Amino acid sequence: MDLNDLVNMSQKNIEHMEKSENISLHKRFTSNLPKVQVNGAEIRLVIVNLLTNALDSMPNGGKLLIESKYCKEHDSCVQFSISDTGYGIKEDKMDKFFIPFLQQKVRGKELVWGYYKIQ
Repeated sequence: MDLNDLVNMSQKNIEHMEKSENISLHKRFTSNLPKVQVNGAEIRLVIVNLLTNALDSMPNGGKLLIESKYCKEHDSCVQFSISDTGYGIKEDKMDKFFIPFLQQKVRGKELVWGYYKIQ
C-alpha cells in the first residue's frame, strides 16, 4: 500500500472537523516512497485517531502538519508524523504515553491515544 494514500484517505474522514474548528492543514509528503505491507484499515484507524486527538487539542484553532518521509536509519523504512499547535500532553502523563489505548479526561472529552509500531 502507498503510505501517502493511506494518510490522505484517513485525513478525508476528518475534513469536516478541520474546517469547522479553524484548523490550518499542511501536508509534506515525500513522493515515490516504497510500498508498505500493512493492514490498511488498521493503519487508517490509527491515523484517524491521531488526527482527531490533534484536532481536539486545538479548541481555538491552530495548525496541523502531516508528513511522510524515509526513516533516517535506511531508505527501505518509511514513516509518517502528525504534529499540531495544540496544548500537548501534560508532563505528569508522559510516562504513560506508550500504554496502548490509555484514556485520559481532557476538558470534558475522552482523549484516547494509541501506540502502533510495525517492524
